[in-house]
Amino acid sequence: MEQRLEQKQTQRLSLSPQMQQAIYLLQLPLMELRQFLQQQLIQNPLLEEIEDESSSDDEEILKELRKDEIEPDLQEEMERLARFEQEWEEYFHSTTLPGQEQSDEEKEEYVKASITKPLSLQDHLLWQLHLMVLSPEERKIGETIIGNIDEDGYLQSSLGEIESDLGVSHEKVEKVLSIIHRFAPPGVGARSLKECLLLQLRSLGKKGTLQEKIIESHLEDLKRKRYKKILRNLGISTEEVNEAVKAIACLEPKPGMRISREDARPIVPDLIVKKVDDGYHIMINDEGLQRLRVSPFYRQLKGDGNQDPGARQYILEKFRAAKWIIKSIEQRRRTLIKVAECIVKKQKEFFDRGPKWLKPATMREIATEIGMHESTISRVTMEKYIDTPHGIFKLRHFFSGEVATDKGAISSRGVKVAIQKLIAEEDKHCPLSDEEITRKLQERGMHIARRTSAKYRRSLNILPSNLRKEL
Repeated sequence: MEQRLEQKQTQRLSLSPQMQQAIYLLQLPLMELRQFLQQQLIQNPLLEEIEDESSSDDEEILKELRKDEIEPDLQEEMERLARFEQEWEEYFHSTTLPGQEQSDEEKEEYVKASITKPLSLQDHLLWQLHLMVLSPEERKIGETIIGNIDEDGYLQSSLGEIESDLGVSHEKVEKVLSIIHRFAPPGVGARSLKECLLLQLRSLGKKGTLQEKIIESHLEDLKRKRYKKILRNLGISTEEVNEAVKAIACLEPKPGMRISREDARPIVPDLIVKKVDDGYHIMINDEGLQRLRVSPFYRQLKGDGNQDPGARQYILEKFRAAKWIIKSIEQRRRTLIKVAECIVKKQKEFFDRGPKWLKPATMREIATEIGMHESTISRVTMEKYIDTPHGIFKLRHFFSGEVATDKGAISSRGVKVAIQKLIAEEDKHCPLSDEEITRKLQERGMHIARRTSAKYRRSLNILPSNLRKEL
């Protein structure tokens, strides 16, 4: 095999760290932006937070943002880069954190250091395990069992695998598992849904009750809502079945979620839309967001020619980085406002009359109207929320396909709202099938196929008619 040197000419999009950072900030939702700015305040001594809301420095900062030649270049460069979607995809998959030269692992460590780590289900179970009086061998078995419990609370490994890995007897593993079954939350460590529900009933002191009999012998009938079969086999009344079913419905099929739900973070909208007279006022949600400026002290030092060359170079680099962050934040704000104004204009009926009046819209249409690239719209709407008079929605909620009707095209989300309303108003003893839902929609002028109706129902996490039926 011959070895030789070759020259090969290729064209590749090269991104400066500043441009990488500008695009990165454009994508960040509010909560992550706060964390990023907090980290920058720690890393860059030239950045400082404006504490006084009435500070006169605001006017100075805004003047600099308007006169500085960097900002127009920033907008132009962002649009130029947006036209190279393929190169962007390569960048996001192959390069480091924008402006920070960090690996994915370092980014993960930064996030972990920026927020308080919530208590996981395994942490919760290990804490309970260490409170028990156990032998070293039993403790090791318990740690192994807990390590194989998923976030829903179910044991994913078989007892045979645990016995083989640890070289212990089946009786010892069963003994420790029975101890874990008494831990909170009730039902944790179960190997099946049936075992999970039975463990919860027994923790409530309901062993030997009708609920236990139904779960033990008729769980599949219960799932399929075959109540008549349960009545016939157990020889009980309809009222008794109703009471038992209500009690079983209060149990948690995923006990581990009781821990993770407590750690759920609230949704914080990036934009707020308020009705004012005949129009709408759009605001950026700045609550809790740091207002930054370049430190006046270091601004003066920057012009001091008597400094040590190394110190002067360091100050100049940090000064440029601080100015770029401030300008990138301002550019993010302007882009968000511009996109939101276009959405409100296009979806005015939604804001005036409610969710079912949502119109079909695509990111390409919005991009064309405001003179930006489609990928820029995609990034600025990524994981961001908007607070409207009708509730909080993802920005991407306002982009959907269209469905033909007798009165013109409507958005697919409008059809989903109609399906939700039909199911909410249906007779619970005789719920609507997908075919009946489709017929009712067609009577209202919405021409969709039965399979499309079924697809929309599934996307709304609504069960089929046979599983919605009640006694």
